[in-house]
Amino acid sequence: MLLGLALIAGPLLVAVVDAGFQIRNLSATSQQLVLEGVQSARLSRSLIADIASLERTVRLYEVIEDPKLLDTYRRTDQSLAATRSQLALLLDKEPTRHSLEEFAAMHNEIAQAVGSTPPDSSAFTTILARFDRLNKLGVDQERRRARGALIQREDVAAGRHRWTRVLQNRDPAVRAFVRVRPAGARDRDDRT
Repeated sequence: MLLGLALIAGPLLVAVVDAGFQIRNLSATSQQLVLEGVQSARLSRSLIADIASLERTVRLYEVIEDPKLLDTYRRTDQSLAATRSQLALLLDKEPTRHSLEEFAAMHNEIAQAVGSTPPDSSAFTTILARFDRLNKLGVDQERRRARGALIQREDVAAGRHRWTRVLQNRDPAVRAFVRVRPAGARDRDDRT
């Protein structure tokens, strides 16, 4: 009788210990995804706000022609470049990385044009049109980031579901436990 109990309890104990490790890994992965998601969302909002600030500054500079506005532009431009660099570290997957590189090229092109164009030049119309494109790239970047975060959350949920199925089907003792539970408990677990 003790031998039979050991044969049933041993694999069940191994399954429970393994489940603990799996849950810990899943928890750490989920926590990391949340932290990265929050940081990338904050940086994306900052990116879009900096673009709007740069565009306002250029429009004012075109009208007022005050050189102090160029200093404001440079400070905001440096902030945008720093935000872009931080986002590049977080968003290293192919679609978002390529989008961020395209954004960086357009951003650098605008910064160079603003610095070399006199305030009374008709080239400001072209520069302002480039801001529209830069803003669109920023919004697209935010959408790609959000879509990537959603995919990562779905991957974690799929991993949890896969782990649950593996655990339930791992050994006869676990399968017996699943069968013995009340039907309502089993239905609740199957929905999650």
